[in-house]
Amino acid sequence: MPYSKIISCYKDLLDDINDMLFIVDRTNKRVDYVNKKVLQTLGYTLKEINSIGLEHIRQSLEDGLSLEQIREYLQDHERYIDYAKLLTKDGKEIYIEASIRYLAREEYNFSLVIARDITQRLSDEEKLKDLNKNLYSLVEIKTTELMKSLEMFRGYKEALDVNNIVSKSDAKGIITYVNDNLCHISGYSRSELLGKPHNILRHPDMPQEFFKSMWEKLRAKKTWSGTLKNRKKDGSSYWIDTSITPILNEHGKTVELIAIRHDVTARVEQQQQLERVAITDTLTGLGNRYKLFDDLTKEFKTLVLIDIDNFSSINDFYGYEFGDEIIKAFSEVLKGEFSGIDVNLYRLYADEFAILNVDFEEVNCQAAMMHFLQGITQKAIVVGGEEIYVEVSGAISKDRASPYVTAVMALKHGKSKKEHLVAYDESLSLEKEYQNNIFWHKKVQEAIKDNRIVAYYQGIANNITGELERYETLMRLIDEDGKVVSPFFFLDIAKKTKSYKILTKTMIKQSFLMFKDRDESFSINLDIADILDASTVEFIISQLSSSDIGKRVIFEIVESEEIKDYGVILEFIKSVKKFGCKIAIDDFGSGYSNFGYITKLDADYLKIDGSLIQSLDSDSSTLPLVKAIVSFAKDLGIEVIAEFVKNEQIYQIIKGLGICYSQGYYFSEPKDHI
Repeated sequence: MPYSKIISCYKDLLDDINDMLFIVDRTNKRVDYVNKKVLQTLGYTLKEINSIGLEHIRQSLEDGLSLEQIREYLQDHERYIDYAKLLTKDGKEIYIEASIRYLAREEYNFSLVIARDITQRLSDEEKLKDLNKNLYSLVEIKTTELMKSLEMFRGYKEALDVNNIVSKSDAKGIITYVNDNLCHISGYSRSELLGKPHNILRHPDMPQEFFKSMWEKLRAKKTWSGTLKNRKKDGSSYWIDTSITPILNEHGKTVELIAIRHDVTARVEQQQQLERVAITDTLTGLGNRYKLFDDLTKEFKTLVLIDIDNFSSINDFYGYEFGDEIIKAFSEVLKGEFSGIDVNLYRLYADEFAILNVDFEEVNCQAAMMHFLQGITQKAIVVGGEEIYVEVSGAISKDRASPYVTAVMALKHGKSKKEHLVAYDESLSLEKEYQNNIFWHKKVQEAIKDNRIVAYYQGIANNITGELERYETLMRLIDEDGKVVSPFFFLDIAKKTKSYKILTKTMIKQSFLMFKDRDESFSINLDIADILDASTVEFIISQLSSSDIGKRVIFEIVESEEIKDYGVILEFIKSVKKFGCKIAIDDFGSGYSNFGYITKLDADYLKIDGSLIQSLDSDSSTLPLVKAIVSFAKDLGIEVIAEFVKNEQIYQIIKGLGICYSQGYYFSEPKDHI
C-alpha cells in the first residue's frame, strides 16, 4: 500500500498526536505530510513550508548538523536526535528536540521526523523534566495496533517508548511486557516482573477501594486514568500518572491491558510542599488562617481568638523586625501555656491568634483562657534585652454555623467594653443581622426593577508592556441617590434568594453587549451556585451560541469547599471551551485552595488572592507562599494574575516573581465605561 494512502487512513490518529510530525520524501526533499500540531505551532500551511523550504524554517544550533549532513548521517545510522530551532510564520523562535528516522521500502523512501517543542525547558532548567501531560495513551495504543500490520510505524512506537513507562498485561493483570523505563524506575529486572501480577508494584498507602474502582471501569471496557503511588523494589516510593486501556479482540473481549505512565514524583512532592506552606504561618510555625478555616469544618468544641492590644504601637516604637520577634515570642508563650492540652494553635493576622479547642472540656477551656489572659499581662516578653509587657483581649465562640465571624464579633464587643474575655451570645448580633438582611433584600429587588444593577470594568495590565489588555466585569448596585454600592454589602444576602440568578444573568448580558464590537478579552465571575444551576448554564451557552465573542470570554471560577462534585465543574468547562472560552481560577490562596484539582480543571489563568498580594510590601511572611503558587502554576503552563496591586513597590515585587498580569488600583479602578 502506498504510504500516502496509509497517511490518509490514519490522518485522525496522527492529528491527535501532541508532537509535531513531518514525513519528508528523501528523493525530492519535499515535505509530503505534516500533522495538525505542525500547522498550529508554525502557522504555515504544508504548501508554504515546501515553498519556503525546511532549510529556511529550521536553523541548526551551535555544533548541530545541517539538514544535508543529517541526510548523510542517516545513510549509516538508524536514528538521529536533532536539537534545532524553528521559525514560525509570525517570527517567533521555538526550540525542538526531534527524532529523525530513515524508512525505506521497495515502494517508498522517506524520513519520519517527530519533533517536540522544548523552548520552555531550555529557558528554565529547574522545570520538572517529567511534567509532560501532553502525551496521550491513545497514541501508544493506536501505534501498537498499527505495528501489527504496518512495520513502518515501529520506529514511531520506539520514539514514544523512550519517554513513557509502559507495560502490558493479560486481562487478569498478569504482566506480559515491560519497557526499560519501568525496570529503571521500579528497580526490578524484567525477569522479576514478567508473569507477576501488577500489585507487585502496589504501595500499601493506596487504599483497596481505589483499585476496586479501577477494575470496575476496566471490566466495563473503558480506559481508566489516575495518579498512583507505587513501591520500588528497595521499599521507597514514586508517583505516576497512569492510563490503562483495555485492548479488545474482534469479538469485543478484552485480551490485554496496556498501561502508559509518566513519572510525576517531583510534581506531587512539590504539590505536597505547597500544601504545607499554604497552611503554615512562616513566622511562627503555627497554623495560619487557611488552616483554621479548614479545621473549622471538622469537629471542635470552642474557638478562641486572642488579640494583642495596641500592637501597632510596638511596631511604631521599636520597628517591624522587633515586632516580629514579639510575635514569635508570644507564640512560644502560647505553646507553653497549652502544651499537653488537646487544642490547635494558629496565627491569623499580624497580632491575632486563635485556639481551636478540639476535645478539652469547655468549662475548663474558658477557665484556662481567663487564667492565661490575666497572667500574660504580668509576665514580660524579653526580646533583645528589652522587657515588653503586652495587654491582650480574647473572645470565645461555640457557634457551629459561623464560629470565626461570631468570635470576631465577640472580640470587637469586648474591646468596646474593655473586657478581657467575652463569650459570644446570639443577642450580640441576631436582631441587627435580620434587619440588615431585610434591608438589602429590598434594595436588590428595587435595583433589579429599576435597572440599577450595572457592570463595572477593571483593567488587567500586561506586566511586560504595562498596557491594559483585558478587563474583569464587576457588579455594582447604583443606589437611589446615585451612590455606587459594592456587592460586598448585598451579594451574600442575594445568594439566599431568587434574585441571585438575575444578578448573574445581568452581568453576562451587559458585558457581552459592552465587548461585542471591541477587541479586548473580558472576564465574568461565576460562583459554584451559578454552575450548579441548570438555567444559568443554559443562559450562558445560549449567549455564547448567539454571539461570536467566545474566544474573548474568560470565566473566573472561585474554588470552594462547597464543591462536592468536580464532574459538574469539568463538564461546564468542557462545554464553554467549545466556544473558545478560557478559564481562570479566582482568589487562589484565599480561605480554600485545593492544589490537587488545579491540575484537572484545564485552567488557563490562576488569579492569586488580593489578601496575599496587597501585603507583599509590608509582610514578608506571605512572599514564600506567593512564590510557591507562581512556581506551581508555571510548571503546569498556567499564566498567573496578581490581584490588588496597589502601588509601585508591589508591582516591582510581582514582576520580579515572573507574574504575567496585574490588576488593581495602581493601574485602573473599576469604571462603568472603557
